[in-house]
Order: sequence, then C-alpha cells, then structure tokens
Amino acid sequence: PVHFVGHSLGGLLIRSYLEDHTVANMGKVVLIGTPNAGTALVDNLLDKWWFQVLGPTAQVLGTGAGNFPESLTAPDYTLGVIAGRWDTLENEELLPGVDDGMVTVDSTKIEGMSDFVVVDSSHAGLRISGEVTDYVSLFLKTGTFQESAE
Repeated sequence: PVHFVGHSLGGLLIRSYLEDHTVANMGKVVLIGTPNAGTALVDNLLDKWWFQVLGPTAQVLGTGAGNFPESLTAPDYTLGVIAGRWDTLENEELLPGVDDGMVTVDSTKIEGMSDFVVVDSSHAGLRISGEVTDYVSLFLKTGTFQESAE
C-alpha cells in the first residue's frame, strides 16, 4: 500500500493531492499538527506588515472565509490525526485554547477522521517526537492509535 504522512501544511497538501488523484494501492494517511480548520494565529497576525513577507500561502491558512483548509473536502480514506499540546507557551492572546504553539488541538480535527490522538509536544517538536513516530507506525499497521488488547 501507498501511505501518506504529513506535518502541518504538508498534511493539507496531501489532502489536496488526494482530492484530485486516485492512488493505486491507497493505504492510510496520518496528519500531524495539520490545521484542518485553519489557525487563529494567522487571523491574529494577518494585519502585521512582516507577516506579509511569508507570502500568499501563509495568508490563506487562517479560519476566515476563503481559507485553504476549508476549501478541501472531507477524506474518503483511512485518516489518523495527531495533535500537539504545549502548555508552556504564553500565547492565549494570539491563539486561544489548547495548542502546540501554532495550531489548536481543535483545529487539527476533521470530519471523517478514523482516529485522533494528542501528544505533549510543540508544533516543530511533533516532527521529531518518538511518541509521534510510534503512533504513526501503529496507525499505518492497524488503522488506529490504540494498542490491541491481545
């Protein structure tokens, strides 16, 4: 099977690709820290001059009308979502709620996901977390983040 695993914007690119392409031997998909409902961080930084330097892609990752994440359809494949929770960041003003410093836990959720798990990690840390690696491996093998009782 052909599996897809993506972090943050990479997860959105996977979703976009799979909307327009049929993959022979389609396997499972794992999205890690992906802003499936956009991120309020973008909403709160959009009017800053320096944010414009990040380019048009960053500017459409907010939660408002016309954002890129909400233009994508719900998945029709086996999808697992991993979110990060990093409580040491003082960012409630820019990103209210439980988050990884860039994306809230709630924003990673998506209708049609097969399973969901939250790990203690920052957004960037999700990419190098052994716990995340273990969850990805388990999901690709079993379609769930839960260990079997057997």
